[in-house]
Amino acid sequence: FYFNAVDDGNAAFIGIKASAGLVVVSSAGLIHFVASSQVGDALFESPIGTSSQITWADSVSSPLAPLSLSGGDFNIDEFANSVQYGTVNVTDLTITTNNVPATTLGQVTTGNLTITAAGALNLNGAINATGAVTIQDTDDTNTGEAGGNITFGPGGSIDDTGVGQNVVVAAGADLASARYIINDSTAGATAIQVGSDSNYYLY
Repeated sequence: FYFNAVDDGNAAFIGIKASAGLVVVSSAGLIHFVASSQVGDALFESPIGTSSQITWADSVSSPLAPLSLSGGDFNIDEFANSVQYGTVNVTDLTITTNNVPATTLGQVTTGNLTITAAGALNLNGAINATGAVTIQDTDDTNTGEAGGNITFGPGGSIDDTGVGQNVVVAAGADLASARYIINDSTAGATAIQVGSDSNYYLY
């Protein structure tokens, strides 16, 4: 079902307002959710074989409320404020950021993972993938937002077990942008692991 309403004569999306935990479960198909005000921790769950679009613009809260995902494919469009992820266990995950100061990932289990970010990107949990992993943090030429570093926190790692599935981690558009991949992971030199017939590339 779909929420839409008119507020004071102006078209607006009005639906769920939650200051504590929010759980949205689809038993049959698409979730298209737009969050534009502060909520508590949130979980979105959809069936495997479906695709869902989440536009996440949670207003600044301290600490950031975690966003968790479960089920099918998810395409997340982050907007305006920093986003912290809880547990993610999905078929495929795509994250795009728009004017977001920082994105922080926890534990992620997925097939393909694609992240296009401008702003700091913190990998604080284990990323377990079976498909291609592409993580790019660079300046956004449309918004003018400056890219940031990609940082592997103490628990951060990437383990891609897919055969012939490469891992690409890229920070910065060019040498002058001075963006870095920082490895603070307790895994040290083994923070990135790939399967047979696969490679990983750092830029």
